[in-house]
Amino acid sequence: MHKFKKLFGVVIIILSLAVGACSFNGESGCGCQIPESLSKDARAFVDKVNALPEAGEITLLDENAVRAAEDAYYSVGRNDVESAKSSVIAAREKLNELESRIAALKEPAMAELSAEARAFVEAVDKLSVRSLQVMEIKQAAQTILAVETLYDAIDLTADKDAVVVKNALERIGTLKIRLSSWISGVFLDIVAQLPSLAVIRIEDEPKVLEVIALYTIMTSEDKNGAHIQIAWATLNALKERIEELKMQLRQEAVDDFLARVNAHPEPDAITTANELSILEAEKYYNALNPEDKERDEVKAALAKIKALKERIEELKIQLWLQPARLFIALVAGSPSIDDITIEDEPRILQVEGIYNMLIPEHKELDEVEAAWATLKALKDRIEELKSGGLD
Repeated sequence: MHKFKKLFGVVIIILSLAVGACSFNGESGCGCQIPESLSKDARAFVDKVNALPEAGEITLLDENAVRAAEDAYYSVGRNDVESAKSSVIAAREKLNELESRIAALKEPAMAELSAEARAFVEAVDKLSVRSLQVMEIKQAAQTILAVETLYDAIDLTADKDAVVVKNALERIGTLKIRLSSWISGVFLDIVAQLPSLAVIRIEDEPKVLEVIALYTIMTSEDKNGAHIQIAWATLNALKERIEELKMQLRQEAVDDFLARVNAHPEPDAITTANELSILEAEKYYNALNPEDKERDEVKAALAKIKALKERIEELKIQLWLQPARLFIALVAGSPSIDDITIEDEPRILQVEGIYNMLIPEHKELDEVEAAWATLKALKDRIEELKSGGLD
């Protein structure tokens, strides 16, 4: 019994020394480790951080590994964080230091990029697993696709070869994989909420395209699932049906346009009263799909519209010239200067009154100016006769 107590005391002393020599953050200078009751997610976070270089050795090539550790941190349960477990705290502190170092390294690298490349990298930097998680699935997918279009806008090869741009492109791929796992979980429900083939409308096209955009984000592995493939076939059928409806609507627009044009008589029988209906038919043409405007029957109808408009303009000019033509005709019907008498004065004054009612544009016509000169000569002759001039 005495020997057992003595042995137990030795064990206690050894354990006390070991605890004193080891730190409680899961690491020790002596190589021993004090285990903590961490969750699986917390352990994954700590392991990712511990695998990273120290701040003095970190490079831009490690940027996405740092981002992955950041993603892992936000998967750590609240209990692991709030209980202030030493290994989690130490990992978080190291990660903060590494993130600051990466930001410092990126600053000069970003300055060398074009505006398009900087916009892409900055947009990616704003994304994280956490930021996508708080969005609706559709919004998250649209965000990823929008950022990808920024990469497509980069023209310079030097920009695309830059480490920070490559990192951003790789990061987008990682986020798409994470997003794909979320999408695949709700994709079937979203497709099931779409209208059926029997009731789908053109107005539903944006909804269908949104879901198709979700599908494009999914990984090949997720797309190959049997239920996903069935839903994808349904989506394609809905899209094809919408295209059929759009083609029907286009044909109806063409038929309406042709009917409106054919309702008009030929140019030689048209009147100015038809002008408004001709202009209305032209509006229907302008609203047609560009492809439909190339159809032979549409081109023929457009040619008729142009001919009708030209004839209308001719008729309008004729109508516009009527006062001037009336004045010219009245002057031409007046007695000649040799035959004029005092009794013709009232008629000459009436013709002069018509001239005075002409608009300036009419008075500037050569024929009108010549007639006006003749009329003035007749007036002068009448004045001579009134003053006792020779007959």
